[in-house]
Amino acid sequence: MLEVFVEYKLSSFQFSCDVSRDDKHQVIKKINSIRSRCPSDANFTGVFSKANKLYSGEIKVLFSKGSFFTSTTGSNMDELLKNLINSIDDQIAVWKEVRFEQPKTFIDYSEWLAKSGATGS
Repeated sequence: MLEVFVEYKLSSFQFSCDVSRDDKHQVIKKINSIRSRCPSDANFTGVFSKANKLYSGEIKVLFSKGSFFTSTTGSNMDELLKNLINSIDDQIAVWKEVRFEQPKTFIDYSEWLAKSGATGS
């Protein structure tokens, strides 16, 4: 069986002019690394910027029964991505725990995680 992998491209993400080309590709590489853990119908978007030596970013993952969202800052792109991916991983873990018991309504897992005080880790 032939497996087809779809990689996310830069067009799904917005970057300020201060974000380097290498940093942009690092973002896409990280997004591609978590893609297989997300729901199969997930779509990714993000916004990244750098101002006064501080990186900020947000990632949103939309899928048919919910969304994952995270936003934070970091002193460099590695720190920023580590924090963003850890937050998405926590939301993925919660989704995996409740996905078969989930009502048919749309759930924002970042909001659900914050309200419940639970962690997926």
